[in-house]
Amino acid sequence: LITAAANLAISIASTAISDATVAGRSMLTAATAAAQTALLSVFIPSGAGAAKGLVPAPSTTAGSTNFLREDGTWSPPPGASGGEANTASNVGVGGVGVFKQKTGLNLDFKNINAGSAKLSVTNDAANSEIDLDVVEANLSLANIGGSLSLTTQAAGTLQAAQAPAFTGDVISSAGAFLLSIASGAVVNSKLANMAANTLKGVTTAGAPTDLTGAQVQALMTAQSTVQVFTATGTWTKPAGCRRVRVKAVAGGGGGAGATAAASASCCGAGGSSGSFGEGTYDVTATASVAVTVGAGGAAGAAANGAGGNGGASSFGGLLATLGGNGSPGMTSGTAVAVIAAQAAQAGGTGGYINAGANAGGAATRNSATIFMAGFGGASHFGGGGRGLNVAGAGTNGSAPGAGGAGAGSSSATGFVGGTGAAGIVIVQEFY
Repeated sequence: LITAAANLAISIASTAISDATVAGRSMLTAATAAAQTALLSVFIPSGAGAAKGLVPAPSTTAGSTNFLREDGTWSPPPGASGGEANTASNVGVGGVGVFKQKTGLNLDFKNINAGSAKLSVTNDAANSEIDLDVVEANLSLANIGGSLSLTTQAAGTLQAAQAPAFTGDVISSAGAFLLSIASGAVVNSKLANMAANTLKGVTTAGAPTDLTGAQVQALMTAQSTVQVFTATGTWTKPAGCRRVRVKAVAGGGGGAGATAAASASCCGAGGSSGSFGEGTYDVTATASVAVTVGAGGAAGAAANGAGGNGGASSFGGLLATLGGNGSPGMTSGTAVAVIAAQAAQAGGTGGYINAGANAGGAATRNSATIFMAGFGGASHFGGGGRGLNVAGAGTNGSAPGAGGAGAGSSSATGFVGGTGAAGIVIVQEFY
């Protein structure tokens, strides 16, 4: 210990303390460093009974790849390139893995990329997700392989541009929804079956139905007009008329007259009817048609005169009918006698009906006071003159084209026969 003069401060002189100065203690010196180090515990494994140790000195050239191990040695980590002894791998049976490789400490993963505009890849940072979705607007039927059920797998509206071309009975062009029925494609066998004797049509607005004959006739009648000719004239086509149905009957024949027959009797035969015809005609290109109406046959004169013939009726050159024949009378007397009526005319021409005429009745005498005059032939419309068994003039034909009846007499007075009825032409017009 030392002190300065006039100063009581005490200090230890430099290098004055030696190893032996402190009893029971060792002081570290350069000379004893190796020996002291040997007395220390090495860096031992960690645990409940672990003791402190010194860290071993690195090599003379310090590196960055060695790390201190728990056993107190320096060593590089496992792996040829260094880093932790771990890696990554793709698991699962199918699909494509996103792990590529490990490079040093780095695990390399592949990017997820959309292969086309039909798929979108979105980084959903908020949810720490990568979202994959199909871009429906960029899909078309051509992109979809296999078959697609339009009943269970397709929804929405098929665009016209995607429509195929239709062929067969119903046709269309590709890329359009305008369908039409091919010309001549729908044959009778493809139409709905119908009941016998019916026509397809409607009587009121709505869907077509199968009309009966009565309905068709009523419908045609409702859509028609009629012109009736009782005298010769001209038929002029109404505007819009396309077809006509014509019925015509000629004039009926006259009945024979009866002469005065005092103390005797006589009578005349009846005249025959005019013939009847009916037909339908296309008048699209026709403006007018001449119409002839046959006159009724004249009555036979009171002196056993024969009845006159009826005139023919016609509709231009399309339909013609023949007039009825007048019949003869008999001379007066008392003996039994029969005078036959004149034969009836055959049918006319031009119609789908060309009916022959009906003959009048024969005149019959049984005695001076008993006789029966002949009746007039009935026309298509009936109305033949009625035969008489008493003295008097013959009955005229009452319906168009009917024949007049014969007269009868058993006295000093003679009588004329019945007049045949004039014919008629009926024109029904359809539009």
